[in-house]
Amino acid sequence: MRRLSALFLAVLVSSYFPSWAEADTKYQYVAELPAYKKVSDQPVKFVVKVYLQEVVTGKSLSLLKKDGGLNAAGVTVTRKAGEEGASIESSTVNVGPKGFGPASYRLGGDIKKDSITKLGVHSGMTVGESAKVYPDAKGKIFIGTLTIAAQPGSKTTFQFSRYAPDFFTFTCVTENRQFDLDVTDQSAMTSGAGIYTAAASMDSSFTVEVSSK
Repeated sequence: MRRLSALFLAVLVSSYFPSWAEADTKYQYVAELPAYKKVSDQPVKFVVKVYLQEVVTGKSLSLLKKDGGLNAAGVTVTRKAGEEGASIESSTVNVGPKGFGPASYRLGGDIKKDSITKLGVHSGMTVGESAKVYPDAKGKIFIGTLTIAAQPGSKTTFQFSRYAPDFFTFTCVTENRQFDLDVTDQSAMTSGAGIYTAAASMDSSFTVEVSSK
């Protein structure tokens, strides 16, 4: 019975939201580069730009462009356990008129430690009042930057994950219908169920490496 109910719900959602997004649309958190490298016998500081990326393939349409852009975005960046050659020194978020808009602000839940940081930014707009935060030609929206200090002879992996672990705490959401881009299975929400692959389900990371001369 549960299986039939789930199937009925999926059919209902796909018929009700046919023009929003399809299964081959996905979201992921990415760094500007997958790997940062430098040769030095001294500690090196890397500035890493962090983005939310919308990947649209096939006949899918951009959910972000159709739903007024991105209302807010947030991501957690964590150093991989056992790799201690680099540390997060500081971070910034993309606030201001050229970022998430003139009313934008950094989320109060942001934290910064050597091994973990949270980057969160809100447009300051209420539902339906778009700050017009749209993806660029590569599907990317700039969230913020990390400054990472790495030691000579080290290679360190940093992993992306959801800003807020609580299912009912929406951080990465679209403007008008408040689609939560961190959640793939939205059967508990009016916005639909499984209409895209969410950012929180993607395994994404980057590395920083300093090779000794």
